[in-house]
Amino acid sequence: MLAIFAANVGGDGWIIKDGYLVKSWGEVATHRWWASASKPVLSTLLLAAVQAGRLPCVDAPVQSAGWALQAKDALMTFRQLANMTSGYASAEAPGTAWGYNDFAIELNARSLEKIFGQTLREAFRQSFGGL
Repeated sequence: MLAIFAANVGGDGWIIKDGYLVKSWGEVATHRWWASASKPVLSTLLLAAVQAGRLPCVDAPVQSAGWALQAKDALMTFRQLANMTSGYASAEAPGTAWGYNDFAIELNARSLEKIFGQTLREAFRQSFGGL
């Protein structure tokens, strides 16, 4: 059953249940599909940044990370980046529409690096240990 699932999904991947690797396929050592898998990690780091006082709240403007954003994006918040309603690099204004957006994921990641003053890996390690 898992072999059929892996064949249908394609690409690279793994399934972990109760902390154990039960199936892997493709080249799992690569980081090619990180954007999709990164969203929960980025959201966790966002909450850690708020908890540590690095951001006042998830509704803080992304511009506060030091970016020179276009006028349309000036009021975009970290919450909107996290829930895919930022409108970044699209026609929609922040908060008006949902859209899967790799550019917004990248902006979220780079913004968190600026807020933590270190790489995402280092920020995660410092906040939660491991990795």
